Amino acid sequence: MARGLSIPIAICTAFTLFTACASESGSPGHSFRISEEDGITIAQTTGGPKYEEELFEYEKILELQEDPDRPESMLFRPGTVQLGDDGCYYVLDGGDCRIVVFDTEGQYLRSFGRKGDGPGEFRGMSLLRFAGEVMTISDYSLRRTTCVRTDGTLLDTYRAPGTSSSASSVERLDDGRFVLTPSINWDEEPDDPVFDHMADRIMIIDVEGDTLCDLQTPFVPWAYEYHMGSARGAHRMEFVGNPELQFFPGRGILMSTGVEPELTWFNISGAITERIVLDLEPVPITPEEREQIRLDAHERYERSKEQMPDHARAVLNALQIPDQKAFWENVYLDDAGFYWLRLPERMTVGQPLGKPLLIVLSPEGEYLGQSRWPISFSTFRNGLLMGQVVDQETGAVIPTIYRIRPAVPGLRYP
Repeated sequence: MARGLSIPIAICTAFTLFTACASESGSPGHSFRISEEDGITIAQTTGGPKYEEELFEYEKILELQEDPDRPESMLFRPGTVQLGDDGCYYVLDGGDCRIVVFDTEGQYLRSFGRKGDGPGEFRGMSLLRFAGEVMTISDYSLRRTTCVRTDGTLLDTYRAPGTSSSASSVERLDDGRFVLTPSINWDEEPDDPVFDHMADRIMIIDVEGDTLCDLQTPFVPWAYEYHMGSARGAHRMEFVGNPELQFFPGRGILMSTGVEPELTWFNISGAITERIVLDLEPVPITPEEREQIRLDAHERYERSKEQMPDHARAVLNALQIPDQKAFWENVYLDDAGFYWLRLPERMTVGQPLGKPLLIVLSPEGEYLGQSRWPISFSTFRNGLLMGQVVDQETGAVIPTIYRIRPAVPGLRYP
């Protein structure tokens, strides 16, 4: 019942624009080429990753200092941490719905924003953009977007126009168009009980709310999205795939399903502009894992059949257990243009979260190799990685800044 976007695999048979083969420090058999077919740029890596060793090392350069004697410096639920052009560090504190600013020594300077429904207030925060002195923050609870200067000055607040006002993420372009992510109300029965929960979507609309472009990821079987045993304290199974669409100004919309070793770029009119194809070996799902999927699906149905009976039954009936595991779960694109594809790994009760394993691609789409982040997940800016460290004595979570450095000869990172 696949509804949405279905894209045939393009074959790189046209002229080659660029070729990079394995060097002395590279993996034997590795090759990379960029070609063009029907106006679409195709980057293809074959023969495995370019480098077989760990790609990066992470130098810890700063811990953000929280002072118990200054309650305003304490981070309730720190999320995105960004380095501003002024050298200060801006932390989105999701727990207190504010932005907290630290200086170059990690000392608290000031904060702005608070929990509420008024101008400059938030209920749920997600950083869309950080450009110069302007932060663009999406509020997925209030379904609106706020633009604010780094000194706390409120610049603008807006929602999506027309019938799309329920979007969880909205960004206004310079030409007046809007890029939005339609939201799902998890407390209500969806229009399509299966597809609406199993695909990602991005829309481009005009100032009147009329749809100019509507992109959806292909249907992905429920088993790839399945989360096992959260009530028992377990975490994701290792074959989780996550269909997603992400918008990047000046570049377009990036699509990934996780269950195919491909990335696809679209322009904001919905036309394909680039494709990235990786030669990855599929990993089969074992009989034991298949049985666990089936059991967990029935458990999930029993938990949700009273609240959303149609949805629960539809999901159970549509359960498809794939033959292979997902290639990756999430895609991150850093400020330097590198792709980081998070691999789904089995997590068990008591295992500390953090140090995720990722496939790293160059800005051109070449498969460089794999690397682990030091701890947790956050964002990139100016070659810095913002993570979190747990103090072994106090148990406190300390926002910590790392510098990313190449660990293999020949690898360059800004």
